[in-house]
Amino acid sequence: MRARRHLTLIRSWIVGACLVAACPPARAAAHSYDPSQPAATEEAPASAWPCRLVITKALRPSVQLAWARSATFRSQCARLAQAGTTVFVHLVASVQILRQAQSVIGVTEDGATVARVLVRSSADTVEAIAHEFEHVLEYLEGVDHRRSGTMMSHDAYETDRAMDAGTRVAREVRDSWRTQR
Repeated sequence: MRARRHLTLIRSWIVGACLVAACPPARAAAHSYDPSQPAATEEAPASAWPCRLVITKALRPSVQLAWARSATFRSQCARLAQAGTTVFVHLVASVQILRQAQSVIGVTEDGATVARVLVRSSADTVEAIAHEFEHVLEYLEGVDHRRSGTMMSHDAYETDRAMDAGTRVAREVRDSWRTQR
């Protein structure tokens, strides 16, 4: 299966996820990842979290907020860590992607999963990131989006699970602010 170069495009209401069995960009990203060094001048690994996240500095406050205030987000990170997945999270301009966020998920030749999450800056950034993380987890679990997703136009899929995870993390973050006032 890893030898195949088959591309399955998964798009969603908030996200487009591209699941690739042997993705050269993912392979290159995984091989170039060094947890002790920043991946680029605007990125740095988030060593405080159990999962391997490389996050654009502009998105770090959103991820730190989700980590500090959402048990669901911490659980997602723990499951990503358990799988040994590396997730790169980038801030992009609205003209670069059609949705609020999208992910490209690939498997390296040695079997490591690497995901690149692209996110637009908005009031829903925390929700979008958690939503994308759930899609990565679905991929790791082998969820068949043709059977479990809600089909949308142009072979696009979305899952209730990812929508629920994003909403739950956003609610936990929002509710934590109310209880601390």
